[in-house]
Amino acid sequence: MAATGPRRDPARRPKGRGPGRRLRAAGASLAPEAVQRRSAISAGRWIGALTVFIMLAFLLGPTLKTYVDQRREISSLQEKVAEQRADVAAMEKEKALWGDKTYVEQQARQRLKFVKVGEKPYTIVDLDEATPAKADPVAEAASRSPWYGQVWESVKVADDPLIPAR
Repeated sequence: MAATGPRRDPARRPKGRGPGRRLRAAGASLAPEAVQRRSAISAGRWIGALTVFIMLAFLLGPTLKTYVDQRREISSLQEKVAEQRADVAAMEKEKALWGDKTYVEQQARQRLKFVKVGEKPYTIVDLDEATPAKADPVAEAASRSPWYGQVWESVKVADDPLIPAR
């Protein structure tokens, strides 16, 4: 394919324009006004970038906080659901046990002290629990007397500051 149109000679390119001009200018010494102008432009760009960054932080900060809070709430709810599922599984297992007649009979014997016809029930009492505690002598005397004696005892106790109140 032949190129149509005039060809340019690279040696004839003008020296004042083109991509290499900035490189040539940077190598040369710049005037102080140009340096100040360049640093002002650079500072303006930094201030602009910083402003955009701060605006993004203000806009995205609450959204990010909401996201983190919702993720935390979701994980706590998932834990709660897992616990409830474990409870439901245990309850279904117990429900299946209550469907068995032998289990129901065993529970009736243990919890309600039921016995079959002809059986003799026995209750074992622990001697440590059966030992009565020392009772209050005033309360014992009051419990052995008739009701009017108990009323009179309470009046005497209320009137005498030396007898400890119960």
